[in-house]
Amino acid sequence: AQNLQITPIMHEKEIIMAVVKDPAKPLNAENLKSLYVVHGTANWTHGHYNRNFIYRDNLKGENGIGRFALEHALSTVQTFTQPGSSARINDIPTPGLLKVVAKDGTFLEQAYTDGRYELNVRIAQFLTEVATNPESYHIEEVVLSHFVSTNRAMMTSLSQAWEAMNKLGRPFKIRGLFDQQFIDLQGYGVAAAFKGYDVRSASGAFMRGFSPEFAKSVLMGAHFEEIPGAQNIDLHGEPLHRILWHDKTTWIRWRKANAPGEPINESMVDLWTGSYNASGNKSNLERQDYLRLKANSSLSLAVHDSIMGAESDALKRNVAAPLEKAIYISTLSDFLGQSPMDLDWGAVEEFQQFCEQRHSFGREDAIHLEQLLKKIAPKPTRVIRSQQVSSSQIKERLRELKKFYAWAQAAEKPPRLGRTEFLHLLLITGLNTEEASSILSGVLWYPGSTPDDLEKMAADALKAMGKRVGKTKISDVLRCEAVF
Repeated sequence: AQNLQITPIMHEKEIIMAVVKDPAKPLNAENLKSLYVVHGTANWTHGHYNRNFIYRDNLKGENGIGRFALEHALSTVQTFTQPGSSARINDIPTPGLLKVVAKDGTFLEQAYTDGRYELNVRIAQFLTEVATNPESYHIEEVVLSHFVSTNRAMMTSLSQAWEAMNKLGRPFKIRGLFDQQFIDLQGYGVAAAFKGYDVRSASGAFMRGFSPEFAKSVLMGAHFEEIPGAQNIDLHGEPLHRILWHDKTTWIRWRKANAPGEPINESMVDLWTGSYNASGNKSNLERQDYLRLKANSSLSLAVHDSIMGAESDALKRNVAAPLEKAIYISTLSDFLGQSPMDLDWGAVEEFQQFCEQRHSFGREDAIHLEQLLKKIAPKPTRVIRSQQVSSSQIKERLRELKKFYAWAQAAEKPPRLGRTEFLHLLLITGLNTEEASSILSGVLWYPGSTPDDLEKMAADALKAMGKRVGKTKISDVLRCEAVF
């Protein structure tokens, strides 16, 4: 994981349409008759849920959103079409950042990463400012609509802003939708932390679940929709079988706090949207727009309603689920080797209740859970063969789980076990020893423990479970950093 390299890609999604005054002359700002730009989140693939904007540049003033986009596009083309070019994305001459300010103080900022700008930092900066000076702000509502949820700074700054507001008696609701691709407990996305669940990956990436109070204010969902008739589903590969929630939009309604006796300040909306996922991978070629709007403006309301309306529709069609329930659906999908859409979501709620306060797991628990799992997965699997799980494998995994809890109860330093740990342990039974060692070390962590302590405990636990202990040192894994 320490040596993992992510190749930068052309991730921007933009179309520039220009009518020129003289076709014989070069395409530049002086030769423009009209100029339109379409940009957003949509790739040229089968239909997903996306957001696109159409801008018209009025061609007045020194620069405009269309001419800025055109300058960037022409620079990109020139950079990569030189004979013998081996150019990289960060070789593109950057146009910087364009800010267009209206008379009423509302504005639009337009920027491209070009391997330089970290666009999501602007979201984190705003939320950090709120967390640092909460007495100066009222955040009224946050709506998140994201395919990816791997940007830890952005997500953590939101929780910090909420905690600061809550201390002043001004908590706010967080609504919207994540795609299911990044809600796993053992993946790179951190969406599960929003509902208080620890997120751990085999690479050593870790994020502690946010507070129970914060989790209660998160009223989000996760999207699972599939293409009708999908077969040979790869749960962890390219999502060719799915209709993705592919939006990348953050919407925050807020206002400046007013002194006692003063008129209430006008509510504003800060809106971030574009091709840039809620990740930290700034090396891709991306575009992100940052708009500050009047809260009652048509654009502000349209973006809000597009997210909330689509989420409501998805929930009614049972192709989306409330976020906490979705975490259990995703976990069971991996454990059972089943498509999330083939599970009985009503029975998943029974499993969710079973996991609450799960401090032990004995013979009767294993029998009950085995019967419940049959109820949850009544259909033949549609996933690829390598991800299918037989009934005998499920029995063996439950035996491993039972052996772990027996070991834990007899351990010199009994680990603290609850619902989060139970879900992680359930998934650990299906991992190879190296991956299991990495994640188990986090499950076993206690204050004052050292990597050597955890390495020994994990080895003992895996041995008790009947897994072969490999040579990988957990202390090495613990030093790995998250790559997203």
